[in-house]
Amino acid sequence: MRHVVFTPDRNKISNDYVGAFEPEALRYASYWAGQGDEVTIHKMPPMSAERSVLKMLEVIEAACNVDRLVFFCHGWKTGIQMGLSCGDDKGRDTLATFCTRLVTASTPQLKVTLYACSTGASSTSVTGDGGFADALRDGLCKAGRADVTVFAHTTAGHTSRNEYVRFFSGKGDPLGGVGGDDVVARKTPEFAKLRERLHEVKDDLRWRLPYLGADEIHKELA
Repeated sequence: MRHVVFTPDRNKISNDYVGAFEPEALRYASYWAGQGDEVTIHKMPPMSAERSVLKMLEVIEAACNVDRLVFFCHGWKTGIQMGLSCGDDKGRDTLATFCTRLVTASTPQLKVTLYACSTGASSTSVTGDGGFADALRDGLCKAGRADVTVFAHTTAGHTSRNEYVRFFSGKGDPLGGVGGDDVVARKTPEFAKLRERLHEVKDDLRWRLPYLGADEIHKELA
């Protein structure tokens, strides 16, 4: 598998980059490289949203045949630090263009992982419908990746250990879907186990979770 990872290249708030995004991206890369995958990390300097998106597309298209697109950065309900957004018409148009070009440079196995706060939530739906991860999944489905999955955090929390996570899966629908599905139901023994596993220092589940199916997750948390 070919993983393309994006992070900022410096702190924006306190030690967010040196204390969280950079070390977590390096741990992710180390794990998957150890599994025999190809992982490249690209550090993005501050720039306008338009330039940031164009720069990411240059990187993605140069890599080509991308299987895993991963972000370690700040996020919110309608966008991420790297310039992608669904919060207004301009942002949605840019996101649609990004999705079209990403699909051209990716494989049918494409999955997107957002290690970014709140991207799996929205202000209007308990399932995240209308939020950034939802819009990204819909855009990729419409561009030709109807089986894509976007993994996203639904709250603010730790970069990779946040247990409030949700899958936005295309499920073969060329138009996308309505919201996402929690990785496991909250207030259940499985959710408690998920929290425990994600916070275990030496546990690698946090790197594998975005790419596991429902049956595999239930088996992990049994």
